[in-house]
Amino acid sequence: LGGQLERRAGPGQGMSAALTSTVVWRFRVAVMCIALTALCFHQSPGLIVPDTKLDLTANPGSFLLRALHLWDPHGAFGQLQNQAYGYLLPMGPFHWLLSSVGVPAWIIQRLWWSLILCVAFVGVWRLVRALGIGAPWAQFAVALLYAVSPRMLSEVSVTSIEVWPMAMAPWVLLPLVLPVPRTWLWRISRSALAFALIGGVNAVATGAALILPTLWFLTRRWDRRTVLVGATWLGLVTAVSLWWLLPLIQLGRYSPPFLDWIEDAAVTTGTASVFESFRGTSAWLGFLAGPAGPSWPAGWQFVTTPLLIVGTAAVATAGLVGLSLRSTPHRRFLAIGAAVGLLLLTFGHSGAAGSPLAGPLQTLLDGPLAALRNTHKFELVLLLPLMLAAAQALTVAGLRLRAMRAPRLLAPVLLVSLVTLVAAPAIVGGMALPEGYVAIPAQWYQAAAWLDHQSAQGSVLVVPASSFADFTWG
Repeated sequence: LGGQLERRAGPGQGMSAALTSTVVWRFRVAVMCIALTALCFHQSPGLIVPDTKLDLTANPGSFLLRALHLWDPHGAFGQLQNQAYGYLLPMGPFHWLLSSVGVPAWIIQRLWWSLILCVAFVGVWRLVRALGIGAPWAQFAVALLYAVSPRMLSEVSVTSIEVWPMAMAPWVLLPLVLPVPRTWLWRISRSALAFALIGGVNAVATGAALILPTLWFLTRRWDRRTVLVGATWLGLVTAVSLWWLLPLIQLGRYSPPFLDWIEDAAVTTGTASVFESFRGTSAWLGFLAGPAGPSWPAGWQFVTTPLLIVGTAAVATAGLVGLSLRSTPHRRFLAIGAAVGLLLLTFGHSGAAGSPLAGPLQTLLDGPLAALRNTHKFELVLLLPLMLAAAQALTVAGLRLRAMRAPRLLAPVLLVSLVTLVAAPAIVGGMALPEGYVAIPAQWYQAAAWLDHQSAQGSVLVVPASSFADFTWG
């Protein structure tokens, strides 16, 4: 737009028009962030719902202090805390700061969910603009589709910390691709800082955010400067990860082999077909439902509701079309990224169209590669290139509709309908688990206070026992 106006009205007016256009799109992005926040507050308003850890809403300050120690004497008759140190940045401080100024716990939860969706939306919007893929309206649309993708809406209100790496992944890649006159040290420092802000609650999910930036370096022209920049970036990324890598190594020295006692590779890869991987619904927990209902309410809708299956398949198709278009900028990088993501998600799947090596690979996932068993943590490696490529496909489709002299509002109506369909679980308020509560009842605090005043030493056994923390308060 700026270039066209410069040719018509001179350089000064053209630059002014381009600046105005940028301001307008930034205003639209801000409005959409408000809309995403409203969607989060629409989920079980007024109720604290199960999300990641009860400690973060009950007493975040005490939890952060316990996270400084590997051994926690308070829970389960004493326990090794599994990657609790990962909450020291950023989820733990976020909850602690807002709680310390008196913000209600349920509002803190919704603000955290809102932050995740908005960070994902703005990150992809800035990334696709930096790469120069598609028209401005298409860039806006794919950023929104990323923020309301099935994986985001399925898990953001259930185990929000697991989708935080998906939200931050665009920001790790963005500084490396920015077409601005910045020094290479500035670029890699910003990328390493974004990676540090992911935290270390789940090492595999955090590490997945490094795959696309690594592929970006590998697909550049190889010379001495590229090798130097890539090696320095890797060193900085390692340095900013030491705060959780070193405790993880220490945990590994003492932790029992809990990976032997949880779901096996046949379960975790059983739902990771090619079709489900492209839709962003490869996670096995989305297919899990019991007498109390689905483990992921929104995820269950995405795999059982025909309209949602069609809508998410349409989004994936747009991404595949974009990857096939020769006009797509950075097509080689996007195609390699999508191929690597698809391989990581499906290499252990043993379905009808699964990997012929599924058996041996599942054996590896139940053995030396057990930490990678939940392959759905790599969904961002496939989803992000698909959404970036979809911007080009949507742009080409819009131009063809215009060439066919289709009604002017046809393309916007179709696009808005698609986004609305994909976001339907959030629009109807169906994301959060049903076990919400207003507050922990006073009698629990009274019982705890009474126990604290007893002179005898020891721990407390709560009965009846439960394998998971699903309680009816009182």
